[in-house]
Amino acid sequence: MPFEELDDEDRGQPVSPEEIPGTRLDPHRASAAGAYGAVWGSRDTNRHDRHVAAALAEIFGESEMRDVVQQNRAMQGRALATLAGEGHDQFLDIGPAHPAEPFLHEIVCRHRPNALFGYVDHEKVVVAHARVFLASPRVRAWEGDLRDIDTILNGPPFKSFLRANQPVVVVLGAILHFILDDQMVADIIAKLRQRLAVGSVVIITHATPDDIPEDKLARALEVYERNVVRLRLRTRRELADLLSECAMWGPGIAPTYAWRAEIEETMPLLDGPHLLSVVADLHAE
Repeated sequence: MPFEELDDEDRGQPVSPEEIPGTRLDPHRASAAGAYGAVWGSRDTNRHDRHVAAALAEIFGESEMRDVVQQNRAMQGRALATLAGEGHDQFLDIGPAHPAEPFLHEIVCRHRPNALFGYVDHEKVVVAHARVFLASPRVRAWEGDLRDIDTILNGPPFKSFLRANQPVVVVLGAILHFILDDQMVADIIAKLRQRLAVGSVVIITHATPDDIPEDKLARALEVYERNVVRLRLRTRRELADLLSECAMWGPGIAPTYAWRAEIEETMPLLDGPHLLSVVADLHAE
């Protein structure tokens, strides 16, 4: 069924391209976390979030869009299970969006029961929802903005919970494409490398224009910019350049559905939407 276009009054106030919306629970506009949750099927969304999800589904297909978010979570789960299995016991997910099962900390705890897992998000509603589900002293959630990574790494919540002199696994799942400035992204990765102990690892998933028909890509970007915020999609080459001082794990940069996936897993069409993914040691040898 075609989605119903919102008029200017219903769409809410314009949002600056330099802002990620949703720092408050606002029923009058879509948010980045809300739109993602609506694609996932979460009930913790408003009609503006669902409008964005319906518009994207009309462009790419509802099952294809649902597959994007499910494969994003599945890739992160595989990476975290691998890292926890290899002995990592400190994890920090920055920008997790609305909680959805399977929770990433639960995946980690299956392999490393004593692991510490922190969730950080700039959206108050995301943090509030996360705290409802995180009934464990080894899991915490607090507010923080990735664009101010210094405050996250130097703030009391981080320092009182995680050991800065031990390796930390940082998850940046589907968040860097909300930062338009390439230099800011490079600085964030550089500061993670400078501030975190040797042995720390970053898990990244990122929206990409690669292999997507130009007409569908243009329509999707217009929907998102008009209703939520501008996106900065990056190619494999651009993502590789941002990680030039890190050591990528095999298979390097790959679609989320292909990163160390089992053969029997569903493989999306090559011209469908997907996210790129990569796991990298922050400190190259």
